[in-house]
Amino acid sequence: EKGGRRPGARRLPAVRPSTDCEAAMPKVPAGMVDKAGGYAAEGDDDKSDLKRVRGWSVITAGFCLELIGAGLSFPVLPYFALQDLGGKATHLGMMAGFFSLSQAVGAGVFGALSDAIGRKPLILNAFVIAGCGWLLTSLAPSINWLIAARGLAGISGGSIPFMQAITCDMSVATDRASMLALVGASVGLATIIGPAAAALLEAYLGLNRRLILAASGGFGLTAFLIGYWFFVESHPQERRRRQQSLYNNNSNKTLAPYDDAEAAIPLCGGRGAWEGISCVGVSLCCLGKLLTMLCFAVMPATYPALLRDSFGFGDIELGLILFFGGVVGAMTQLCVLTHLMHIAGPHGLVVIGATLLGFGLALEPPLAAALGFQAHLMAVLAFSVGVAILLPGFANLVSLYSTEAHQGWAQGILNSSRACALILGYMCAGVLYDKLGPTWPYLLGGVMALCGGAAAYAAHLLATPV
Repeated sequence: EKGGRRPGARRLPAVRPSTDCEAAMPKVPAGMVDKAGGYAAEGDDDKSDLKRVRGWSVITAGFCLELIGAGLSFPVLPYFALQDLGGKATHLGMMAGFFSLSQAVGAGVFGALSDAIGRKPLILNAFVIAGCGWLLTSLAPSINWLIAARGLAGISGGSIPFMQAITCDMSVATDRASMLALVGASVGLATIIGPAAAALLEAYLGLNRRLILAASGGFGLTAFLIGYWFFVESHPQERRRRQQSLYNNNSNKTLAPYDDAEAAIPLCGGRGAWEGISCVGVSLCCLGKLLTMLCFAVMPATYPALLRDSFGFGDIELGLILFFGGVVGAMTQLCVLTHLMHIAGPHGLVVIGATLLGFGLALEPPLAAALGFQAHLMAVLAFSVGVAILLPGFANLVSLYSTEAHQGWAQGILNSSRACALILGYMCAGVLYDKLGPTWPYLLGGVMALCGGAAAYAAHLLATPV
């Protein structure tokens, strides 16, 4: 033998991994998944692309139904607590705070879990828990029961982060902002149809608040049935992260190694998760989301009381105002958002939304006191436009700082930041309103929104997209 080779042995042709092996492997266009996933994001034929659009449309229809059910409760739930159950603004803050606390836990855990087991089980879980939560809410005999029911309803983490992750699965970077804007428009559509329907049901059909809240639960359960029968998983096995086992198979005491940092990710984050995202970028996005949601929390916690104290309005008037805000938000997302995104960029878009949100909120009480309802409504318009921009704006922004395998985890962490802000914001806003009046919570909320916009712009300066 010479050189370690048997005499007469036939030499095998050399294989260069970078060329020959790649040529021998089946080609999968960027963004495409195989037939097991059922979707293709780019580079596939028209038939697969049509299948992807249909799948996204099916789950969006269910998502809209669940949100319309929630929208039915928007004008009814605050006055159900204030008038039927004898609560105060502080109780409204506690109710919303406990709901957000459970969402903060659920969004982080279930968002990461959706990266490992798929999106479909988790969004269906969100639909059914939302439906059952509204049914429990409609049966509440006391304010404490109501607070507990809303806390249980939020444990799924909500359907919005899963819908955003599904949209990221089914889109490429060039059209992701537009598709996320459509998700935001779905939320706006819910705030158009739901509150207006609630006002009509109460004013013209005479339905009481408990029946309207029960109808909200019916919408959530219907969304579950639609998703269960018609939605095809958007995150196939090949693109999922596997959960990192705590122990390996050979020992009950030795920690299993991280063989693949991209695939082996602990359920609730950990070292592997941070290797798949930009730590600075995601952290600043979450900080910006937290601060802007502190601003947003002032409205649900205190706005019904502000309308009652300033103008003597009730749930019917609140439903019509929410209808107006929903129309403005949906038109912003459908007609303005994409163009604004091309002009200002993803970071500038968030800064614009935070500015409108902050100034709109801060001006609501003084305009109501000095110039009347019409001027107050203009501040509500600015606030609604800001909310419409920020919902898809932050979702698109955080997607720039995470890989495809980590979209569910990143969107879940972003939504957990939102929920944590709402916990603190709801409770503090209600207490400040009862103790100091409307001026201080609205002014402080406006300042928080401006700081959130600054955090988003800092991500542009300090972080690099992955």
